[in-house]
Parts: sequence; C-alpha cells; structure tokens
Amino acid sequence: MVQERVAKIDPADKENVFFLFKYSDNSIMTSGEHFFGQWWADAIGATNVAKELTTDNAVAVNMEQIYKWNPQNIFITNFTESGPDDLYNNTVGSYDWSGIDAVQSKQVYKMPLGMYRSYTPGVDTPITLLWLAKTVYPAAFADIDITQETKDYYKEVFGIELTDAQAESIFTPVAGAGAGF
Repeated sequence: MVQERVAKIDPADKENVFFLFKYSDNSIMTSGEHFFGQWWADAIGATNVAKELTTDNAVAVNMEQIYKWNPQNIFITNFTESGPDDLYNNTVGSYDWSGIDAVQSKQVYKMPLGMYRSYTPGVDTPITLLWLAKTVYPAAFADIDITQETKDYYKEVFGIELTDAQAESIFTPVAGAGAGF
C-alpha cells in the first residue's frame, strides 16, 4: 500500500530526508547508501540526502555537508539520546542547525520505539514504515490513523490490546532510550 501511494509522487516532489543515526558533542553520524536509512528512504519514496556516501554502516559527516544537503525532514534514531529540541535549540556541541530547512519548518522527528529501536529491521517495521510515509507525505496518507493501525497490528501479531496512550507512546520515545549505545 505504501509503495502504491508513493509511486504516484512526482519525482520533482520527492522529499529529501536525513537520518541522524548518532549525535554527540563531537560526532554526527548518518546513513549513506549502504545502511538502513537508505532502505527507509527508498521504501517511502523519499531521497536520502546522504546516498552519495558509500561506506557500509554509519558514516561521520559535518555541518557543512548537512547545510549543502539541506534536508526537508530529519529523523533521529534511538541509537542516540538527542531529540528534535536538541536541533531546534542547538543544545549539543557547537553545531548550528538553524539554517537547515527541516529545522526551520519543525520537521525533525525522533523515530518510533516499540519492541526495539525501529531504525533497524524488526517486528515494528510495518508500523514504522507507515509512520515514516505519513510523516513525510501527510497528504498522501491522511486517511491513515497511525494510533489505530498500531493497535490493530499489536493485536493481530502479538495478541496484545494496547490503549491509545500505549500506542501513541511508541511515537514519542524518551531520550533515555538511546543511552548506552
């Protein structure tokens, strides 16, 4: 269903996304062509701005490169404690994100956290896929109620009946989720 909908997006209207894999006072790591961010970008019909990086696994980048790419959406994984407010308020290191489109338009998101960190393939991949697609292309997925989809998925796959609050909490992970990695 996701691929059918994103196939209708004009190539000129594809959103540019950046995956902030790890982030600290002295390091910015992302996903190049051979890491999970590329798969997610392809799966939702977006462009991974770092696809030119061919290193297998996470790749270190700097702010100069991020400014050059100027992504429209930034997804922060749960392999780091940082969240959107850290980019909006420049609270980590001496980095200045204020000139990046995604920051200016408040399109910086922490990735969901269900059974495990959703950046990697796992049992929550179908829900993560829907969430990413709806987040990047809200008009194309306006009919998708991500809370209900999550509740239905957990009921069908795990036999667990989540409350709305439990389902919604998957999409608002705590900063501590990235600790220790």
